[in-house]
Amino acid sequence: MRFKVFALRSGVSRALLLGAFWAALSGCNSSTVGTTITGVAGDTGEIAITTNTGATTVLADGQLLIAATVENDPTNAGVKWSITPSSGYGTLTEPTNYEVLFTAPPDTFDGTITPVVTATSIANPIYYANAVLVVDGKPVIPPTTLFPAYVGEPYGATIHVDGGEAPFTWTRVDSNTLPAGLTLTTTTSSYVTIAGTPTEATSNGQPILLQFEVTDSIPLTATSDYIPLTVNPTTKCILGSPPSTGSTSVQYAFLETGFLSGKSATRIGSLAFTSEGGASGIVEARFATSSFVGSGMQSVTGNCTDRELNNGRIKLSGYGTPLYSFAVTNSFGDGLLQLISGSDAETGEGPLLQQDPAAFTPTIFAGATFEFGLYGTNSDGDHIGLIGQMSFDSFAATATGLLDSNDPAAPQSAQALSVTMLTKPDPTTGRGTMNLSAGALNLTLVYYIVNSNKLLLMDDDSTASVPRVAGYLTRQGYLTGAAPPFTNEALGSSSPAVFSLAGISGSVLPTAVLGLGRLAGAWPASPGDTLNGTLNVQLDETVQAVNEIGEFFPGAAYSVAANGRAVLSFADALTSSTRQFVIYLDDVSDGYIIENGSSSGNAGQLFAQTQQPYPSTIDGAYIGGSPFQPSAGPLSLLPQTELTGGVVGSEYANGQFAIDSTTGRGFGTFQVTGDQSLLATDYAVMYLLQNNPVSGGRFILIRMGSKYKNGGLVLFED
Repeated sequence: MRFKVFALRSGVSRALLLGAFWAALSGCNSSTVGTTITGVAGDTGEIAITTNTGATTVLADGQLLIAATVENDPTNAGVKWSITPSSGYGTLTEPTNYEVLFTAPPDTFDGTITPVVTATSIANPIYYANAVLVVDGKPVIPPTTLFPAYVGEPYGATIHVDGGEAPFTWTRVDSNTLPAGLTLTTTTSSYVTIAGTPTEATSNGQPILLQFEVTDSIPLTATSDYIPLTVNPTTKCILGSPPSTGSTSVQYAFLETGFLSGKSATRIGSLAFTSEGGASGIVEARFATSSFVGSGMQSVTGNCTDRELNNGRIKLSGYGTPLYSFAVTNSFGDGLLQLISGSDAETGEGPLLQQDPAAFTPTIFAGATFEFGLYGTNSDGDHIGLIGQMSFDSFAATATGLLDSNDPAAPQSAQALSVTMLTKPDPTTGRGTMNLSAGALNLTLVYYIVNSNKLLLMDDDSTASVPRVAGYLTRQGYLTGAAPPFTNEALGSSSPAVFSLAGISGSVLPTAVLGLGRLAGAWPASPGDTLNGTLNVQLDETVQAVNEIGEFFPGAAYSVAANGRAVLSFADALTSSTRQFVIYLDDVSDGYIIENGSSSGNAGQLFAQTQQPYPSTIDGAYIGGSPFQPSAGPLSLLPQTELTGGVVGSEYANGQFAIDSTTGRGFGTFQVTGDQSLLATDYAVMYLLQNNPVSGGRFILIRMGSKYKNGGLVLFED
């Protein structure tokens, strides 16, 4: 896939292509247990790969001479060369100890393909390096979604061609006229830009339909589908007037999680925005500093200002003066925000979700079952996860259920849970409170209703000894309508599951402990057994310089109870231990997960993975950021990321990935640059969760840490 991340300059966004690409290198362990990664993401470079052109892109039918250098190779044994996939993606010929000739396949395919050439050390076979190549085939203009423009606001958007040979000739082949104030750039590059400041809205709020034709130098021609472009009336804040509502006041709930001086810090609230830029609502906070700090509920006012297309800033007063950057998806319903007014010691980021006021009623709880995931720290500063299930009575007054906790000071397993609704949801904000009691744990939570299927949660207890946690409450069956009794088919079998894990090591200078994995391929433990079985677990993990890449654990034992609680375990030869997990399913292969006995309090979410086989390229305009409490370092919010083909290239991020068609796992490089230079990491793994032109795309990425940098978990949404 090719990323082109827009850089904001003088109010107009533009795409910057890399002039040259480098090998996506990673020396890592090839066994099923993994060892410390070397190469660009570690402390040493056992193997490095270069090409005769200095690039890793090549045209169909073209050739690249690839060379490897190997440290600690006293007999000059060299490397063994291989290519993945083994057929259809090119060939390797004329191998020597340190060189091989790659010949790309003929141009019988559209767009780009991304073969991976691997050099494995013969002297020490546990080390290898990967080069992700990009082969350009016939040109194709992928399906394109343009963010809407606003009268009086600078606008910039691009249409890209995937594949083909430069230079390119672009032509408009529709009969429509561009909206007044917008012009089309003249270019021979692989993209064309629509830019300017619109002076009038499109008629009746309807889009105009644009169609493009591009011809490369061969010459081969590609024609786009019709691409809608809408210009909306003047607005100062896109949050206050999303096209889907046409309203002048729109309400959002948000949950910001991060760190203050190395301790858990959380803000939650509900904000209403107007198209004129006004903001008002309520905010409350909890900080797990050396002495407990909590704000209680505070009324706030402020303003929202747009910067470009789908993003802007929110400034609030009445509870300090927090300043946020935000970005929203194509649908303008949901987004992400990031705290930018905190000191070097404070970070925060999380979801910004449009609320449905019709759901601000107790009836959404009546007779319903919800799953929850809460993440944060205990009173000792240890990272923990609390997950479980609550089933409400028909009056929405009380609930019963189960709770699991990996709090090292007070672990709990399938502990009976009782819930008392303390206050009903406020009809204007969706805010309410509830009390959870499970064993020795007694915890008061504040909740904000997003819609009838999802709520945001934060602890609302001034007692210093209780956990400082925040997270989510989701209705069971909200995706597909799945309901008890569950069987082992609900986890990893009918639909694979991708899971995230986040933990913290240390408290003075916290280090992120992160994991991203996949569960798939269930088999009954015995014929007819629907409650027990095995799964294949694929896992990538990072703890700064210690990165475990491509760990594979076949035959992991698991069992799903009728209520959706699941347990999973497998032997980890690297740590000489058995790793044990608990999962609560809110739908098929979707829910919340914790790792029991984890010294770093590993906990996270489970995402149902759809659409097999997975495409080698994904397209769309994405926002990226972290809805998790991911690390103790600075976070990154990428407001406009366009994906086409196989290369990442921009001022804000660069790299490239190859995606496995059978698992949706992509691996390669991903560097965040520019203002977020402290986050730059060289190796990354991603999983494609969804790639749907109707409901949008979604993928999750783990950025590997290095000696001086924490890694990160980033969720991208179309």
